[in-house]
Amino acid sequence: MEKLQLRWSASDQRQYSGAHKTSVKLLENKYSITLPKDFREYLLKTVPASGTDLMDDDYFDWWPIDRIKNIPDEYEHSIGNPEIANSGSKYLFFADYLIWCWAWAICCDDGPNYGK
Repeated sequence: MEKLQLRWSASDQRQYSGAHKTSVKLLENKYSITLPKDFREYLLKTVPASGTDLMDDDYFDWWPIDRIKNIPDEYEHSIGNPEIANSGSKYLFFADYLIWCWAWAICCDDGPNYGK
């Protein structure tokens, strides 16, 4: 997280602000999940300001907390990986590359993939 903050502040990026604790709790409640500790810390300290995506110099688009969604809410296509498909409601998308060429998600489901 600190490397990401340094990278953004070294380039001419919009400010990251972190989300309010209430917003983080609402996200957990919405999807009936418990966020991994490091992802929660990212949301509280580094996530871009609400309403503003932060596209960095490498075309990674970092989403504000109000844009973060689980797989079924964000992605209407089938998932080829059965392990992910079976618990897609517990995976959160939080960034994408080149206007959705691909995206990053984190597993918030109890089990071996939690936090990955």
